[in-house]
Amino acid sequence: MKVIRRDELVRRVIERTRLPETTVWRVFDAVFEEIGQALARGELVHISRFGTFDLRYYPDRLGVHPRTLERIPYPKRVAPSFRSSSTLKRAVRQGIGEAIQQGKVPAPPQGRRRRKAAPSGSQE
Repeated sequence: MKVIRRDELVRRVIERTRLPETTVWRVFDAVFEEIGQALARGELVHISRFGTFDLRYYPDRLGVHPRTLERIPYPKRVAPSFRSSSTLKRAVRQGIGEAIQQGKVPAPPQGRRRRKAAPSGSQE
């Protein structure tokens, strides 16, 4: 799957809108900065027909060290989250459907390999 970075998005917007490059960069920076600041204030950011930027709250929990099996306390935390709109999901499904019909199926993302846990009682 091809990765499109911010500068590529800016270039595409410039081509599409014919706006000056500095203007497009300022708008991009302002939009993403405002989304980040809104989330930092605990606000939800909803962009119609695109999706919602939100915060996900994770409670305190106990984890287990894979080698020593020692219990490790993890403090509660907050992480940014994104939920895509049904319009965006539909557009992606249609785009992938067309790619399949044209024989241009996107490569599936590479999954992370899980490491095998050390046998119990082993010391390294």
